[in-house]
Amino acid sequence: MATEKHNGSFTNNSIVGCVGLSGSFYGYKLLKQAYVGEVDIYVWVGQYGRVDRGTNVWAPDSQGEGAIQVLTDKDIKDSYNMSWTPDPEYKKGDILTGEGTDGTRVVLLYISETRVERLTPFKKDAYSSTGHGTLAFYQDELKNIQVLKASLDGAKFSEV
Repeated sequence: MATEKHNGSFTNNSIVGCVGLSGSFYGYKLLKQAYVGEVDIYVWVGQYGRVDRGTNVWAPDSQGEGAIQVLTDKDIKDSYNMSWTPDPEYKKGDILTGEGTDGTRVVLLYISETRVERLTPFKKDAYSSTGHGTLAFYQDELKNIQVLKASLDGAKFSEV
């Protein structure tokens, strides 16, 4: 699940909220900013919903249309300080690369959501380079996971 602090920067269709104890992301999809002249303030019209861990899809709450609420910038900054964007979709056979907490570059082979093979050591001092885990595990342990794009410049995989 791709979440990060928005630091007060959000636009129409941003999804802001927080991660609950269940690991799901709860919050609002900001539909539109509107000016209320009577009180000289801009507000956001937001639709309440959530992203369940592992679904990669934001959905309105179970009321069908989703609860619509008016939120101020202060409400969002104080109570919903994270933003969510969908995780990239991977295909079987994609080579992924990510960065470990100790700065190690880790190369992975994506098989499925539940099987990702590790092709390089997970930590700088690790003896074994191979292993496997779920995509969710590696998303929690690594940052900046990306698909390693093939190039025709003559570089070999072992050089990467």
